[in-house]
Amino acid sequence: MPSSAKPKKLFVSNRSRAFPGKIAICGGAGRLGRLAVRRLHRTDEVTVIDARLFENRPADVEHLRSELVRKETRNLFRRRHVNAVVYLGPHYGETMDVYDDEWTSRSIEGFARLLEYCNRYDVGKVVVMSSADIYGARAHNPQFLTEEAPLLGNGMAALRDIDMMAQSFFWKRPDVETVILRPAHLVGDVA
Repeated sequence: MPSSAKPKKLFVSNRSRAFPGKIAICGGAGRLGRLAVRRLHRTDEVTVIDARLFENRPADVEHLRSELVRKETRNLFRRRHVNAVVYLGPHYGETMDVYDDEWTSRSIEGFARLLEYCNRYDVGKVVVMSSADIYGARAHNPQFLTEEAPLLGNGMAALRDIDMMAQSFFWKRPDVETVILRPAHLVGDVA
């Protein structure tokens, strides 16, 4: 890219509209969420949906301290046009156990409700943070896994199910730009 070219915005701002668009960042009070909020609030109107406290957030960022299954979250989508959703994964707090069935079902129910809102209120873009860990570490895995590889990660039930729900949404609503991110952990020199 030439040095004089401006970087492309991740999301296009609609501040000039009568009803401005919004980016909803689910899990924005976490470490990765804070980075995303600080980057996106400069160009777009951002609302963080997170039940955790979000101290020292930028002044122009709205924080809806709620879970995804709550009426307040539905009202955000119903009353304001949300253009894009960034879902940063289920909340892993000190009191949450990824092997706990109640935590798993709450995480899956929350994400299902979020996809329902995206479908009902015509959200144009959905970005879902998953993980390459859902493929599982297997001795017979090829060096490079394709997206068609089976999801065999142990102890990743919530993340695996959320990833599969996002894939289904991708095919169910081809008009919605759906992106599933599966970052992988790297050890050693990557150059």
